Amino acid sequence: VALGRALVRDPRAFLMDEPLSNLDAKLRVQMRSELKRFHQELNATVIYVTHDQLEAVTMADKMAVMNGGYLQQYDAPDKVFANPANTFVAGFVGTPAMSLIPLEVVSTPEGAALRSSGGWALPLDPANARKALTSRSNKVILGARHSTLRIHKSAVPGAAPGKVYTIEPTGDVTFVQVDLGNGMLIVSLEPHVPIRPDEPVWVEFDQNKMHLFDGQTETALAAA
Repeated sequence: VALGRALVRDPRAFLMDEPLSNLDAKLRVQMRSELKRFHQELNATVIYVTHDQLEAVTMADKMAVMNGGYLQQYDAPDKVFANPANTFVAGFVGTPAMSLIPLEVVSTPEGAALRSSGGWALPLDPANARKALTSRSNKVILGARHSTLRIHKSAVPGAAPGKVYTIEPTGDVTFVQVDLGNGMLIVSLEPHVPIRPDEPVWVEFDQNKMHLFDGQTETALAAA
């Protein structure tokens, strides 16, 4: 009704503040599609306020991520997802959220490695080593999306040892939380992969797709 009243006035811009928050899940998905179609047909400017990051990612041409009244990042949704500016954005955009693990940077003859308080170490490739060494301290936060991680049942060089904490089947994919001792990693598996709670596993990182953040400022690190 409110949208219909606004259309009659032919405004130059629409402000929508949590318009779908009171709807059930199924209707919310349907109305999300209708609002996106409405925007395409009218070619109107729409400022859409939401706490649901899925609404923002699926509907926006440009997305502004706010925290405590401050702008954290403004860009196209796919760019915000692929290159989060800081740990807040990394942990907010994406379902499930990006896993974030605090680690220590240590210099090696080959460049640099990340070391956990539990003792395991991840030797870094040259590009990530350059990023890690730009940190203001020897602390960094490693970020990884669930789809970029691989679980092994035996030790693999550079993989992080952990223990299966929870298993969440969703039908077409299973999400596994792995406890590393100093943080949790969420890994996605195909439904048929056998795995059980408390099972020891090793998690392998894809260094081409992982993210590094400064341990003090929590902002994304860039290669020097």
